[in-house]
Amino acid sequence: MRLMKKGFVGLILGCVSNSAFAISELWLDRYAYDAIQQGLNKKDISVYHKKRGDLDNYPLSGYADYRAFLFDLKNKTPEEVNQFSKEFADYPFSVSIRADYLNALIATKNWPYLIAYQTELPRDQDYQCWYYTAFYHENELDTAFDGAKLLWLDGERSLALVIPFSHIGIRPVNELIT
Repeated sequence: MRLMKKGFVGLILGCVSNSAFAISELWLDRYAYDAIQQGLNKKDISVYHKKRGDLDNYPLSGYADYRAFLFDLKNKTPEEVNQFSKEFADYPFSVSIRADYLNALIATKNWPYLIAYQTELPRDQDYQCWYYTAFYHENELDTAFDGAKLLWLDGERSLALVIPFSHIGIRPVNELIT
């Protein structure tokens, strides 16, 4: 009987110590995650690189990976973005990475990457304008002008299309602005 009590007490102490270890490990993971987030808020990617290994089993690590991936998004290749999107497809942010990347490409006027990444006509009209603008800047003029004509003849007024295509005379610029 005495041996059973010692075994039972040992079992309970073992469970408590394992539980305490798990709680402290979770606390350390949370601390590393918070440090990464604070570093990224300060635009310091080095904190992510130093502490990312501590988050391997932390359930929110994908969000830190996402923020770190956005850090230099404008310099990522379409292949890198597609791979990241596939790897994190189960996360809610995976649906916004496409627009984030397109916006980065537009802001940097990286027309070759925009064409390589956006292989089909975008759904959003502003992105359609930029899509055809990219073809224009890459000297694929037939595609660019055909697309511009479709958009302008559709009757939608998008100022994103005015600047690169105003000289072709499909519609006067002042009509688009009113």
